[in-house]
Amino acid sequence: MNVEKELVRFGVRDKIELKWISNEYELGDFGMDGMLLTYGNQTMQSKEMVEMVFADRGIKWILGAGVTKIEDGTAHYENLEGEYKSETYDFAMLIPSF
Repeated sequence: MNVEKELVRFGVRDKIELKWISNEYELGDFGMDGMLLTYGNQTMQSKEMVEMVFADRGIKWILGAGVTKIEDGTAHYENLEGEYKSETYDFAMLIPSF
């Protein structure tokens, strides 16, 4: 979200395709099977909230995938079905597992 915000701030967001690759089974899982969020008298699952935010900002996502190798301009990953795939990029940021 920080990268998306900076792209908007510099007026270039419309020129960029953002994609999130995560080992999570669902967006908003956060490694703990998600959360329930309450605002006033409304309750929503974190999955719903994160999907809504990503969709609103035009961020695509790939779930159930682990990056296996990075080459200049290509990120390789394996998904839960055991398929090996790749995505090309101009800028990538990896967050180590924790």
